[in-house]
Amino acid sequence: MNDLGVVIVDDEPKARRLLKRMLESFPGIDIRGEADSVAMAERLIKETRAGVVFLDIELIGESGFDLVPKLDEETAVVFVTAFNEYALRAFEVNALDYLIKPVSEDRLAKSIRRLGKRQRQRPLQTSSERLHLDDVILVQDGKKRRWLALKNLCLIAANDNFTVLHSIDGVSGAVWRSLEQWVKLLPEDQFARIHRGMIVNLEQVETFEPIPVNRLKLHLTGMAESCIVSRRLTPQIRKRLSL
Repeated sequence: MNDLGVVIVDDEPKARRLLKRMLESFPGIDIRGEADSVAMAERLIKETRAGVVFLDIELIGESGFDLVPKLDEETAVVFVTAFNEYALRAFEVNALDYLIKPVSEDRLAKSIRRLGKRQRQRPLQTSSERLHLDDVILVQDGKKRRWLALKNLCLIAANDNFTVLHSIDGVSGAVWRSLEQWVKLLPEDQFARIHRGMIVNLEQVETFEPIPVNRLKLHLTGMAESCIVSRRLTPQIRKRLSL
């Protein structure tokens, strides 16, 4: 859920394969499909509800710019081209980024960070749409994707532009969602923020102990390392743990 759904548009199969392989190394990226023409891309984006298109400009017999007016305003466009003369026009049509082939990993990472920032700034779900304990969450575990049961999560940790979810069975995975978004989505009676970079499942707290100065150390099911509650949030966590 809330991953970046991506469609790659390029008339060269080799270029599509290379970009796909590079994108798959980033957590939270969901490749929804590939297209070699404007018509195919338009249909694929609508069918898969992809929110991002990596778009070549010089396609066979047409231009990638022909696709832009057909897209929803919420769809982010990242141009990927061998030519730099289209850059001004690209930003005139509100492209999120403009990448010159061959694209380096560092340059692509910068573009992914821009996409992540844009994703976090989009409107959040309403409180009436909070998750339920029987929900499952799709996460990226290396090159694999797997489902984690919400009730089996022990903690959610912030990590750069995404968050990492840890399950009681030792499985973890990344999701392109900020900690602030999780706060608005998780069941309030079971999950709590313990410092600015972490949320824990209070039902998975096995033991806890006070530590200097006015803080708590929590030991969670399935986690080898303990978690430290910030001094500011310790009173709230103590109350919720009925200390």
